[in-house]
Order: sequence, then structure tokens, then C-alpha cells
Amino acid sequence: MHLFTTDDMEQLLLPRLLEVTRREAPNLQLVTHNTRGRLPGAELETGECDIAIAGFYEDPPGSYFQQRIHEKGFVVLAARDHPRIGERLDLATTLTGEHLVTTLTGDLDGRVDKRLGEQGQAPAHRGGLSSFTVPPLLVAQSDLLRTCLRSVAEQAVTRHPGLVIHECPLSLGRVAVIQVWHQRTHDDRLRAWLRERIQALLASDGE
Repeated sequence: MHLFTTDDMEQLLLPRLLEVTRREAPNLQLVTHNTRGRLPGAELETGECDIAIAGFYEDPPGSYFQQRIHEKGFVVLAARDHPRIGERLDLATTLTGEHLVTTLTGDLDGRVDKRLGEQGQAPAHRGGLSSFTVPPLLVAQSDLLRTCLRSVAEQAVTRHPGLVIHECPLSLGRVAVIQVWHQRTHDDRLRAWLRERIQALLASDGE
């Protein structure tokens, strides 16, 4: 079975999903692919992709089914000994700080950048990475800021004790992660079973 998703969702989902499939469907093999910031429409059409999972798919065409499976708000990761942050991260530090961002398409114009622009502040980027899971390692060793979903941050602090999670002083809303599949696989029993297991595992992580 082929899943197209992001590395943070792999980190969040796969340890538990692999255990479930090992126990309940021992002959099922899972292969994940990077969704690269887009809905893999052609791959869903041809069968190269069975399920696509991400938080940035908007209005899939009518030939696709979709299901909301996970929802999270944004927080900010920073080094525990960050020289400009005390007990809490304030708006001024957020507006003037340097940010490390994830970019799956190569651009640096994400949700945080738009909100900073609305505050009259041009975003200060130190760098953009193609990963969700690598930036926390760099943030832990610097004075950079990393705005990300709470689920990503919670995973990060378990691996990097030098990190701390701050509430985001910018209003960024919430992200709904959805799984998408093609109508031709909708009634397939194995794929339906897998979608149900994915939904159950990620729904249990909701705030």
C-alpha cells in the first residue's frame, strides 16, 4: 500500500500504524512517498498512490473522497536558553526574530509570512528546509524560531531536550489534516480498513 504524506506525519503516524498492521494485517506492506507540497492527483488516478495525507490539500476534485483526520494549532519552538525569550514568547520577539521555515515547493511565502506581513513586518528568514522534522535540531542549537503544528513540536521536544514550546502570539488559526483517496478505490475493503485505522490513530491526537 502506498501512502503519500509528509515526514512529520510519518513520524507521528507510522510507529503506531506499523504496529497495527503487523498485528491485524501481517501481509500488508506500507510504502510512504513525499507528497512534495501538492495533491498527488496523477498518482491517485493511476493507482501509484492509495491514500494521500497532508494539511495543505485544498478542495480536491469531485473524483476524490476526503476525510478530516487530525487538527492542530500552531506553536513556536525555540531553544530553552534563547537569549531574547524569558518565560513566554512575546509578539515583539516573534516579529523581529529570525525564522526557520519548511518549504515543500521552494517558496518562503507561508502562513506565518502572511501574518507577519499583516503586522507590517517583513519576515526574516534564516533558511528554508524541505523537511518538517530536521528544523527543530537546528533551532535547538541557535536563536532561531520555528513556528509549527503542536504535534510536530511535541515530537521535537521529546528528541531534543534543549527545545521549549511557546504559545504562538500570532493568530494563525488551525490546520486540518485530511486523507484523500480516489473514487475507484473507495469500496476496496483493505484500503477502507487502512483508512479507518489511520483515522482512529490520528483522531486520538486531537487537541
